[in-house]
Amino acid sequence: MIAVDQHPLGRRGTVVANNAGLVVMVKELADGDRAVSLTNETGSTATISTTADALGIANRGPYRLKDPWTKVPSTNTTGTISASVPSHATVVHRTAPGPAPLPP
Repeated sequence: MIAVDQHPLGRRGTVVANNAGLVVMVKELADGDRAVSLTNETGSTATISTTADALGIANRGPYRLKDPWTKVPSTNTTGTISASVPSHATVVHRTAPGPAPLPP
């Protein structure tokens, strides 16, 4: 997590969704990856979802998700990022898009 927090690109994370205490934030990283946090501010476990489009990396799938604490790849996805998040907790993924699409 320190590598995400103190990333050399120096950009801050931005809120891309905030719906009734379910908050999604994204931070652009220098290599094109995105750090995405799914935060549950409510009193019960909730599923929080976002899309590659909301993260600014649409049409670049498949996407690799990695846990920044363990550095272990957690899954691949075609565009939806979702997690069951316990009450008052946050799940973070480092999201790596595929290559940029070729121009027409």
